[in-house]
Amino acid sequence: MGDTATMEMKVVDVVDTINDGSSIMTKTTESVQQSAQESYNKDKEAKEAVSNLIESGNADDFLAKNDANNGKDEAKSDGGGEETSDETEEEKPEEVTTVQTGIPIVSSNKKSRPPYKYDPDKITLRFLFANRDGLTVTLECNPNDTVSEVKGALLSVWPSDLPNCSGGDRLRLICMGKGMLTPDTRTLQDCEVPVFKTHPTPINVSIKPDITEVESAKGEKDGGNRRVTTPGGTAVAGEQASQGCACVIL
Repeated sequence: MGDTATMEMKVVDVVDTINDGSSIMTKTTESVQQSAQESYNKDKEAKEAVSNLIESGNADDFLAKNDANNGKDEAKSDGGGEETSDETEEEKPEEVTTVQTGIPIVSSNKKSRPPYKYDPDKITLRFLFANRDGLTVTLECNPNDTVSEVKGALLSVWPSDLPNCSGGDRLRLICMGKGMLTPDTRTLQDCEVPVFKTHPTPINVSIKPDITEVESAKGEKDGGNRRVTTPGGTAVAGEQASQGCACVIL
């Protein structure tokens, strides 16, 4: 009897387990069917929407907006959640200074030099300085401008990192193939300054040493003494002149 009761209890447990599994499978099947029905309904609605767009002629606008939205989503995912504008900012061109007659332009490197435009009625000069690579001054002149006027325009924008120049009389302007532009009263046309179609006319600039600076430098080199010649001999200023030989007749 005991074995029969135990067997019946096991059979009941197996039946309950089977019933529970059937219930789970039924619920799962119902869930899958519901999901499939929802997907079918969405596909049906999408197809109807597409058909309506095609019939109304607005399909192209819809596709363009859809592509734009997809682009925003991709940019957002790539940029750490930050949205980016569809329109890319146009690169701003570098500001280039144009040459105007009589207004000198200082350039510290080749990239900042103003573009050259050939004008047969103008003379564009480009001043070059020794041991100053890249530093230039560009000046557009009239053929009847004098050398003195050109020097004055150059001094008006004299670069601060160059040795100080007190006046135009200390400037030497040397033109390729023409030598030094002198005197200051001559015009550029009189000096036969050439004009090129492809580039400004190069002018080398040098500074004459100041006389006082030269004498001071020499004085420091001689220890601050200056040699003078006297009838009695040669001596250094600040020291007693050496006495020459003398004869005494008794």
